[in-house]
Amino acid sequence: MPRRDSHVADALLGGQVLLEGRVHTIITSVFSHYDWLHLGANAATLLLFGPEALALLGARRFLSLYLSGGVVSSCCQVAWPLAAPRAARAQYSPNQLGLGASGAINAVVAFSVLSFPSRPLLVYLVLPLPAAALGALFLGKDLVGLAMGDPAWGNPAHVGGALLGVALWSRWGRLRL
Repeated sequence: MPRRDSHVADALLGGQVLLEGRVHTIITSVFSHYDWLHLGANAATLLLFGPEALALLGARRFLSLYLSGGVVSSCCQVAWPLAAPRAARAQYSPNQLGLGASGAINAVVAFSVLSFPSRPLLVYLVLPLPAAALGALFLGKDLVGLAMGDPAWGNPAHVGGALLGVALWSRWGRLRL
């Protein structure tokens, strides 16, 4: 986790940050990253799943999916320490800081996976898996992280973004190319 005095201090999201009146971090955290590796992983994921969602939705709805995924995931990241089951709650702090586009990108990934569940994806460029299986594995990893109380990753944001992607996929009529 980054420190508040790091290069990304103005974008960090957390309960205390919001109480200080820095509400803009609900959005700025979605466009900021810890380091180049974090940015690269999110960019690669968006490049893999974004074009399909963009083709289905058009620019305006795609932007709505991404931004609302970011806002919902930011809110989930802040709210989870207060809502977590007792066993997991001890590991999370309401003042835990968060950063990254992963929640917004998970909304796009969930939408794309639900739209094209049979699409083959190559894991490590070798093992072919249907998109639905890979999506389930990633969501499962984040759900286990939530249950185990692993605050090292943005599991609440990831799950919140994915659930928003599922909700918008259901609402927008399961569009197809």
